[in-house]
Amino acid sequence: MRRQSPAPEIRSYVQDLGERLPAEARADVLDWLDHNEWLLALEVMADELSEAGGTLEAGEWDRLVALVQRCGGDLARFDMLQPFPRR
Repeated sequence: MRRQSPAPEIRSYVQDLGERLPAEARADVLDWLDHNEWLLALEVMADELSEAGGTLEAGEWDRLVALVQRCGGDLARFDMLQPFPRR
């Protein structure tokens, strides 16, 4: 059975981040999505958002967790964006 692409949800997520994700980074993320590199797109988004000092609300973090899991990624790679103190 073929997995359905998470690209539409990732695009929606990136759009919802708005100006917190710099325009150039947003373009890079969308380019990776166009090449079906879903996890890489999420990693680039996370790195760029973190470097820009962006933060996530709890609901945004939950959406990111679901997307990373759907793509088969390691959540530890995204810890820097957790909206709450790490334990």
